[in-house]
Amino acid sequence: MIEALAIIIVIVLLSRLFEEITKIPINLPLIALSFFVSLLYPDLFHVTPEFFDEILIMLLPVILFPDVINLSIKEVKENFDAIFYLAFFGVAVSIAIAAFTAPFLFPQYSDIPIGAWACLFAPLMATDAITVTSMAGKFNLPERLKVIAEGESLFNDATALIAFFFVALPLLQKGHISPIEVSITLLEVFVFSTLIGITVSLLGFILIKFLRDPIEQFFAAYLVAILAFIIAEHFHLSGIFAILISLMLFRVLIDKEIKKGMIINYELKTGLSELSKEKRGGNLLKRVLSEIQNFVLKSPALSNISFRAYRKEAIYVGLFANAVLFILMAQLINVETLLKYWKEILIVFVFSTILRFGLVSGLMVLKGFPLRWVNAITFAGMKGGLTLIMIHALPEELPYREMFISIVLGIVFLSIFLYTFVLLYYLAKHRKEFELDMLKEETCVPDSVIAEDLEQILEKDPITGVFNKLKFNKLLKQEIARSSRFKTPLSLIMIEIVNYDEIKEKLGEENLNKILKSLREIVLSDIDILDFIGRIAENKAAILTINKTIEDDLKVVHRIKTDMEEFAKKMNIPIKVCFAIGSFVDGETVDIFLEKTEEALERAKMKNCEIVGISI
Repeated sequence: MIEALAIIIVIVLLSRLFEEITKIPINLPLIALSFFVSLLYPDLFHVTPEFFDEILIMLLPVILFPDVINLSIKEVKENFDAIFYLAFFGVAVSIAIAAFTAPFLFPQYSDIPIGAWACLFAPLMATDAITVTSMAGKFNLPERLKVIAEGESLFNDATALIAFFFVALPLLQKGHISPIEVSITLLEVFVFSTLIGITVSLLGFILIKFLRDPIEQFFAAYLVAILAFIIAEHFHLSGIFAILISLMLFRVLIDKEIKKGMIINYELKTGLSELSKEKRGGNLLKRVLSEIQNFVLKSPALSNISFRAYRKEAIYVGLFANAVLFILMAQLINVETLLKYWKEILIVFVFSTILRFGLVSGLMVLKGFPLRWVNAITFAGMKGGLTLIMIHALPEELPYREMFISIVLGIVFLSIFLYTFVLLYYLAKHRKEFELDMLKEETCVPDSVIAEDLEQILEKDPITGVFNKLKFNKLLKQEIARSSRFKTPLSLIMIEIVNYDEIKEKLGEENLNKILKSLREIVLSDIDILDFIGRIAENKAAILTINKTIEDDLKVVHRIKTDMEEFAKKMNIPIKVCFAIGSFVDGETVDIFLEKTEEALERAKMKNCEIVGISI
C-alpha cells in the first residue's frame, strides 16, 4: 500500500511538471502514466468499477468545490441564458435526439428499447469541469467564453445525472413514462435539491461566522458541499445540483459578508456606525433583537484574506483529488473489450460530437457570438468520471450492459485525448482572433481602432500607448511565475480616475484623451524602467513593480499622486484619483492577485481616496 501511495505521488509530480512544460492539462499525463505503470505492475493497483464509483462519489464534493467557489457568480448571472441553453435545454434535446436516432445508427441492435439508448447517451452529456477549467486557464480567451464553457461543464453534470436517474432509468425499467410524470419528478428533484442546497449553505454560513481559525473555516466550507450532497442523495434527489446551489449561494453570502465587513470596519473607525449608539427607545423585544443583531454583526466574520487563503488551498486539494480520480480511471481500461466494440465506439463518438457541434452553433447564431467560439466550446466537451459512475449504475441484467460500458469508457478516453489535442491546436492556431475578441470586450478599445494594426493593437492601448489589458495580463502571468520560482517581491499598483465619466461629459472625449496622455507621461516619469504599466479598464491603470517593498511602492504612489495633483491644479481640472497596492503572495493565482488589489482600491474609495489601499 505504501508503495502504491509513493507511485501515485510520483505520477502526480511528473504530470504536474509535464503540464508546466507543455501546457497540456494534467489529466492527460496522469492517465497516460497511470496506464503505463499499470501495464508494468499489473498488481500494484486493483480497481473494480464498484470501488471506482465509491471513490468518485467521495471525491465529488472535493473536486467540485474549487471550481464552483472560484467561479464568478456575477458573470454566471450575466451569461445565464447561454449556460441554460447548453447545460439544461441542450442536454435534454441532445438525449432525446440521440435516443430516437440510435436505432437508425445501429440497425443490428433493433431490439434495444428507447429507454436503454437514453441510458447510454445521458451519461455522455456530462462534460468534465476539471479539464475545461484547466484548458481555460492555459490560453488568453474572452472572459465570456470562459464563463460559458466552465458554467456549462458544471451545470450539465447535474442535468445529465438527473436525466439518467430520473428519466432514462425509469423509462428503461417501466418501458413507458408519461410527460406529466416526468415533469412532476423533475420539478420535485430541482425544487427539493435547491431547498437542501440553500438550507445547508445558510447553516454553513452561520457556522463559519463563529469560527476564528482559517483552517476551521476551510473545513466548514467543505462541510457545506459534503452535507448538501449527502442529504440530497439520502432523499434520492440530485446531490450534484445541491452542491452547486449550496456553494454558489455560499459564495454570494461570503462576498456580501466581506463587503459588509469593510463597511463596518470603516464606520467603526470613523464613528459613523449605528452599532455604537445606545438604543434607549423601543420595547424589550426590539432591544433583544437589536442586541442579537449587534452580536452577529460583531462576531468573527470571514475576512477577504482568509477567504482567498482557503480558495488557494482548495485548488491544491482539488488537484490531488483529481489526480487520484484520473489514476483510478486509467485502471478501468480493458483494451480487449474496447477493441471488441470499436465500431460502436467510433459511431457514437462521431455522432455525439456532431450533435454537440449543432447545438453550440445554434447558440452562437442566437447570441451573435463569433463563430470561432463554436469549435472551442464543442471540443471543450471532454467526458469524465461522472460519466462512468452513471453507466456503471445500469442494471446488471441488461443484455447490452457490457457494450454500453465499453462504448462510454472508449468515448471518455477518446474525448479526453482527442478533444484536448484538437482544442489545443485550434486555440493556438486562432490565438490572435481570440485575443481580438478579448479586446472587443474592453470598453477602452474602440472597434474602429481594432482593425488598424493587428500586432500593435494586441499589445498597446491606442489612446495612451501603454500596454493594454491583454498584454498586461500576459506580463502579469510571466512575472507571477518568475516571482514564485525565484521568491522575489512583486507588487501591483492600481490607479483609478474615480470621476472619469464626469470629466468625459464635461470636457469631451478628445480633450479627455489628451489628459490621459499627459497622465501617462506623469506615471512613466515616476516609475522605474523595469516596471510595467497597463491600461486595464477605461478609467483604470495598473503598474507592475518588480523587486520592490511596500515602502518603495508607497514612495512611487506618493510621487505620482503629488505630480497628478499639481497637473490638475495647473489645468484647473477636478481629477479625483484613487490608489491601491497589492503585494503578491506565493501560491496566488492571477485572479486572486488582481482581486485583492481591487478590494484595496475599494477600501481607499470608501475613505474618499484620502489614503492608499494596501493589501498584502
